[in-house]
Amino acid sequence: MTATDSGERLSLRRQRRWAYDLLIVGGVLPPVLVFTGAMFLHGLPFDYLWIPRLAAVTAWIWVLLVLPAFVLRMTLLRRKEVTLTPEGIQNSDPAKEPVPWSNIVDLKVVWRPAGYGVRVLKEWGPPVLLYAPRSGWLPDRRFHQDVAELRELAIQRGAPINAATPPRPQSPLLAVGLIIAVVFAATVARIVPSGAVWPWTSTASTAPDACVAADAAGLEQYWPARLRVLTAKERYEDAGSRCEWLEQNLIDEFAPYRTLDVRIGRFSSDGETSGVAQAFRDFKTDRMDETKPRTVPDLGDEAYLATYSGQVRVQARKANVTVTVTVDFRAGKSGEAESQARALTEGIIHLVRRDTTEG
Repeated sequence: MTATDSGERLSLRRQRRWAYDLLIVGGVLPPVLVFTGAMFLHGLPFDYLWIPRLAAVTAWIWVLLVLPAFVLRMTLLRRKEVTLTPEGIQNSDPAKEPVPWSNIVDLKVVWRPAGYGVRVLKEWGPPVLLYAPRSGWLPDRRFHQDVAELRELAIQRGAPINAATPPRPQSPLLAVGLIIAVVFAATVARIVPSGAVWPWTSTASTAPDACVAADAAGLEQYWPARLRVLTAKERYEDAGSRCEWLEQNLIDEFAPYRTLDVRIGRFSSDGETSGVAQAFRDFKTDRMDETKPRTVPDLGDEAYLATYSGQVRVQARKANVTVTVTVDFRAGKSGEAESQARALTEGIIHLVRRDTTEG
């Protein structure tokens, strides 16, 4: 038992290991919690550009919370002691009366977030948590040895304690480890469908022009040029483009659709979020805004189709590029419009080339 003998008085103080154990636990938990929290809040693919920010948040937690708590435990909290006298046991608190040995019915090891401690159970009066001995979360034979010696000393001085060694409380490490493992597994399960973005993840350095891509994808066979007129043609520098066509009916021939809108978006890293993650977020937001979207398999990295109020929309994502085809169709033509909008989207997304990487 770590104690100093002063005449008939015996003093117990906390071990340094208690502070080091809690420093280890406090150092490990923040990065795990920060990572899981970031993944659940964002709901996006794991992005390598987040690593510096996650590391910065973790470092601030260490600087502002973990290290000051360690210094406090190594200095002020270690000065607290337990005094054992022939009459009883007392924490280093002048305002508290010592607990007579005859009033002590048990010395029980208890666990709290700050680690293990010893609680004095009294025949009358509330229990008292001793300042020492103390232990962290990690296994500590010295602590349990100190508790056994303290029990033996209490019995020798007249405390009516059962001489049998009480069972040790279950270590929280297993429970905490299981909780962390479950949370981590849930986080991984959340991000697996969307994957992860690394510096070597393939991306597209350019995106095809919407008008040119639509023609290359076979627009003419679905909607002949004589039955449509180009009403909008926009180019957003390297960020993508948009084209829109409106029906132009002839005397003896009607256009198959009322309007067709083709949008191609290309996303680039902004230093905080990668282009792929931005495209994923844009695709996810658009899909959530739709009414009953249906997943379209084998179209880019992910795609959906939505039909409502005489309109079909197909959107697909390939790396950092999204392609959206919206068709306003005539009554009774929904099936044909869905098939042709999907085919047109597939033809356009095929033109997107992964020719560079994120890093």
